[in-house]
Amino acid sequence: MSKTPVRNILAGGLLGAAIAVSAALPAYAFNDAAECRSAVAETTRALLKANVANSALDEIDAVLVTAAGKCDSGDLGGAEADLNKARDMITAASL
Repeated sequence: MSKTPVRNILAGGLLGAAIAVSAALPAYAFNDAAECRSAVAETTRALLKANVANSALDEIDAVLVTAAGKCDSGDLGGAEADLNKARDMITAASL
C-alpha cells in the first residue's frame, strides 16, 4: 500500500487546522486602549487554545507582550500590527 494517500490526508488535515485557527482570530481596529487590551487578551486566549509548537511559544508571547505595551502607551496602530503578526505566527506554528 502506498503511503502517498496517507500523506495527502495528513497534509490536508494540517491545512484545515491552520485555516480554522486563522478564521477564529479576528482582524483588529481599535478606538481606544481598552479595546486594544481586550484584543491582546483575546489573541492570548486563542494562543492558549491553539495547538502551537512549543518552539514558537516564547516568540509569540514576546510579540503579545510588546503589543500590550503599545496599547498602554497609546500606539494603537503599532499594537494592531503586532497582534496581526502574532495571529500570523499562531497560524504558522499550529500543528
